[in-house]
Amino acid sequence: APPSIWVGAPMFVLGLVLRLATAALPERLLLRIALDDAFYYLRTAQELGLGNGSTFDGIHSTNGYHPLWLWVLTPFTSIFGPGADTVRALIVLQTAIAALSFVLLARLLLRWLPPLAVALGTAVWWLTPLSVLSSVSGVEASLACLMVVLLITVACRFVDAPSLGSAAVVG
Repeated sequence: APPSIWVGAPMFVLGLVLRLATAALPERLLLRIALDDAFYYLRTAQELGLGNGSTFDGIHSTNGYHPLWLWVLTPFTSIFGPGADTVRALIVLQTAIAALSFVLLARLLLRWLPPLAVALGTAVWWLTPLSVLSSVSGVEASLACLMVVLLITVACRFVDAPSLGSAAVVG
């Protein structure tokens, strides 16, 4: 890879370490980082995985969630069950999703900006406490960020080389 890609590598690694370290926290601290909504998601995903449909309590239907995120969570609740282990696995998943967003965004920005500007700009996003905490909170923030970066990437490709496929994806 060109050297310009590696300018932000130390910040990228630091952000990964910060995010993954939360998965190793004692349970009492781990459960404080995950937002309340994360546990609603996990419970609904568990019910879905058990074949009970879209329900939180096994009785009443619900639709108060982001469907793609719930779909992603369902295998985790089936494998790990309820509890801290599921939250730890979820943090690792969210870290991987956030890392992919970081890499794709940096690659996209390197099209127009010098490497140092990209490194500093992505560092502000990647290392701020709000960004770190929201990307390991158990809700759809990491996935939503990835979807936005992917949409921008596809839109840029469409501008560079218009095609029917790119137009359909962009909408």
